[in-house]
Amino acid sequence: ELERYYPDNIPEDQGEEIIVNKPATYISDGHHLPNPSYKLFTDGSKQDTGWTGAGWALTTGDQIIAEGSTMLGRWATVYQAEMVAISEALRNILESDYLHKMKANGQGLEIYSDSQATIKTLAKTITPGKVAIECAQCLQRIHYQIDTKILWIKGHADHTGNELADMLAKRGACPVSGPEPFLPIPKTQVMDLVKLGLRQRWSKRWTREKYCRQTR
Repeated sequence: ELERYYPDNIPEDQGEEIIVNKPATYISDGHHLPNPSYKLFTDGSKQDTGWTGAGWALTTGDQIIAEGSTMLGRWATVYQAEMVAISEALRNILESDYLHKMKANGQGLEIYSDSQATIKTLAKTITPGKVAIECAQCLQRIHYQIDTKILWIKGHADHTGNELADMLAKRGACPVSGPEPFLPIPKTQVMDLVKLGLRQRWSKRWTREKYCRQTR
């Protein structure tokens, strides 16, 4: 019965770590870059149905020059979706002509996220978890080439860029058929699912039990 809640061979996020070689100076200290011609808005979304998605939009001025959505299935957490949104966006920038333009013109990149947990994780000297490691590596790659800052932005506060990223994340949170999970599952989430399954199993057994009436 517990297979519903704890399938075999789930790829867990084992909490591997990467040591950042120098302080994460891309984390904002409250100041903006002097010449941030490009702004990147990222977001993660988990629907009531359980489906999760990540979205991002790269802008310059009032122009949207690139955007993307990523479907992450039902097992991913919002925290993981926030990390994936940043990683996917930075991979696209690293492989595009926009990076060359930024370098040639001495322009920087500001990244806006409404997830304080994500920003705090990336600010740590030691980054735990495979999804966070990939995000930190992408940040280091781009930070070594252009000035980069991550700033917190309040979610659902009518900020155009954040609302766009939220819409794209929800677009990614769509039902699809295929093997899951798409991302390693955090141990804490696995344990929560096991506890839920055990509680439900115990409740059903207690309801069917004909004895011990005096303790009910």
